[in-house]
Amino acid sequence: MSTEAPSPLPIVFIHGMWMTPLSWEHWIERYRARGLKVHAPAWPGLEGDIEALRRDPAPLRGYKNPDRAPLLLVTGAEDRICPPSVNKANFGHQKKAPSATDHKESPGRCHFPGQDGREEVADFILDWTTSHARATA
Repeated sequence: MSTEAPSPLPIVFIHGMWMTPLSWEHWIERYRARGLKVHAPAWPGLEGDIEALRRDPAPLRGYKNPDRAPLLLVTGAEDRICPPSVNKANFGHQKKAPSATDHKESPGRCHFPGQDGREEVADFILDWTTSHARATA
């Protein structure tokens, strides 16, 4: 019998449109400090330089997966980049999937994930994620 502690499930942060993985830098530090494995990849096809994407936005495209992992859509009530109504509409589509799907709107918060008070949102997301995590092979 192994005496090693089980490896934590990975946490994957997906940035929004016109953002980069750097938007999650403070969250990554917070979650890694708790011993979690954290990844913040660029969108598929968007791994390159942001200036190149501004010159040629053709790689921006959507992806659909009916057998996706649990999904939590998070928005700030004061978000003017991706208004809460957009996240609510996405939630309406995504909740049709068989996996867990939830929506969280935080009062007084904007789009920027580095905003002061982010710890409360980060902790809510972590609690939701760990309670909905699937076992991986």
